[in-house]
Amino acid sequence: MTTGPTDEADEARRGRAAGGALPAAEGAAGVSGEVVEDLARGLHLEFDYLGSMKAYERAYSAYRREGNLLAAARAARTLGWFHGSVYGEWAVYRGWIGRAVSLLEQAGASSNEHGWVLLAQAQAGSGLDDQKRLTCGRSRPRAGVAMRTSSAMRSPPWGSCSPSAATSAREWPVSTRRWR
Repeated sequence: MTTGPTDEADEARRGRAAGGALPAAEGAAGVSGEVVEDLARGLHLEFDYLGSMKAYERAYSAYRREGNLLAAARAARTLGWFHGSVYGEWAVYRGWIGRAVSLLEQAGASSNEHGWVLLAQAQAGSGLDDQKRLTCGRSRPRAGVAMRTSSAMRSPPWGSCSPSAATSAREWPVSTRRWR
């Protein structure tokens, strides 16, 4: 007898031990995206990356069916991370991150997920022009959303987003360029 998502995920894990995680999760009637995502996390912790990716794909589909756009964006972002950072499939990475961005735009809610997706986008762009586009473009945090960074890091390395006030990254103080 199950009493909640955690119990359902435990049953899905036991089913995996008996012959396959995803069939066990799919076979249970009414398994939510939350249960499948919990299974995906467990597989990830067991270093079963391919199994985890399959479970995250199922969680993404379940969240879309349930109408939970923020959770679907989280699953898409995580899938992007697996494809890019683990397997080096950067085109697939960009596709999943693009899905996450469009879901967040549809949801319209402010959440921590916006920051995670912005970070993923910034990691995908390597040039200064990409960084300007991400910080000054449509991915910029909405007005009223407090930035939770130190005052030295609140402005982009090139200064202002206006072309007349732009400075190069070389003019940014050395003490804040810790990545070099």
